[in-house]
Amino acid sequence: MKQIYVKKNYLAFFLYVLLTVAAAGCSSPVKPVNSNSTNSNLLKNSSFTVNGKPSLEYWQANDTAKVKFVNDIPSQSSYISVGLKSVDGIYGRLEIPGGIYQSVNLPVGSRVYTFSFWARNDSSNYGYASLQTFNNDTLKSTNLITVTSTSWKEYSMNITLSSQELSTIRASFFGGVSDGNYGETLFNQCSLSAK
Repeated sequence: MKQIYVKKNYLAFFLYVLLTVAAAGCSSPVKPVNSNSTNSNLLKNSSFTVNGKPSLEYWQANDTAKVKFVNDIPSQSSYISVGLKSVDGIYGRLEIPGGIYQSVNLPVGSRVYTFSFWARNDSSNYGYASLQTFNNDTLKSTNLITVTSTSWKEYSMNITLSSQELSTIRASFFGGVSDGNYGETLFNQCSLSAK
């Protein structure tokens, strides 16, 4: 029982450190996507496909060696999935799992944002997605969704944000931390919309 408690605390601490490092160290010279477009999905290239070919265009990867494209998709999708490698979190290794992110400028006003995606993981792996908010370059909040299913499942969250307090929102996807075995988490049909 004590070992499980320590492992859960270690994983929670690891995720906290990872997201803090990612927020501080992943500032990108790439401009955030302008959210004033007519597209209802604020994320560009949410299908990871450009001109019929796999692509991370508009996405930033923390380590391209830990990112791959796969044909394993949910039944309602016609696009490829992105697979993000997990890392071993048991033996004290401080590795960053495969991850991708995209930043979006917030439109003027207060809105309800819906962040959704389809995902599945290996049985030994717990991938996750996060929605982070920034005021200029200062991290203001992090909202996490843990991918717990080994079958394709839709995950989503709603969050109310105001552009008077915030300037950017970042959608991130990570392969996660495994229990001694390397694996991956697959993501598909990623969406960020505002009402």
